[in-house]
Amino acid sequence: MKRTLRALSIGAYALTSALVVSTPAQARITIDALGGEVEINGFISSEARARVGSGESYLTQWIQRVQIEASANYNDVGVFDTLSFVTVVRPEFDAAHYYGDSLTGGRVGRHSDQPSYFGSTTSFASNPVGVGGFDNQGAFRQDFNPGIPGVFGTNRTGGLGKIVSEGFENPAWLTSRFETILNRGADGGLFDGSNNRTSGLPLPASISDDPVNCRRCVDVDNEHLDVAMNNTDSSGRLYPFR
Repeated sequence: MKRTLRALSIGAYALTSALVVSTPAQARITIDALGGEVEINGFISSEARARVGSGESYLTQWIQRVQIEASANYNDVGVFDTLSFVTVVRPEFDAAHYYGDSLTGGRVGRHSDQPSYFGSTTSFASNPVGVGGFDNQGAFRQDFNPGIPGVFGTNRTGGLGKIVSEGFENPAWLTSRFETILNRGADGGLFDGSNNRTSGLPLPASISDDPVNCRRCVDVDNEHLDVAMNNTDSSGRLYPFR
């Protein structure tokens, strides 16, 4: 899915802490049935994570999990001393993803329109190439003066910002649909064109619900309900059976 990249946690930079990790509730039933012994185990758990610190606190994940394990065990069946059949049903639901606009302040999941916890607002300062193309390179200035850094608008092509400056979209289109990621300097601080920090490769990442047409891509354009339930392409066709 288009926001898969956003969902990957960059551990060195993400200030993400587990707020609630509940002890799973467990139940077990063993009965004689189907000509053997049938055992059913059930587990229920709830796990929440949130970003704290840096002046911002908001929920990033709240997963409800149910797991049912059923096994049928038989003794002395033909050439087998013990024969067992086991199945596991494990559905889950991430409320933070599905109700992202209300539970996460628009930072995660469905209807999100704010940068995630490892991103920042897309601008010419945070992502000069992604927004301005080659505008920030002095060699591409109209007066060709490599010694003077370029400014946004030097050229009329290149970069997402030109879609706005040329009148095809309004400024809110850029900030509500994209964030800048991988824009940390060596000291861990956010890259900014004015603070002399360097960033290896700042990238624009989509934070909108706009569809992406990619027929052969895995985990692209899955419905938000499927993502919240972890019922994506990577989960296989038998979900929630494991």
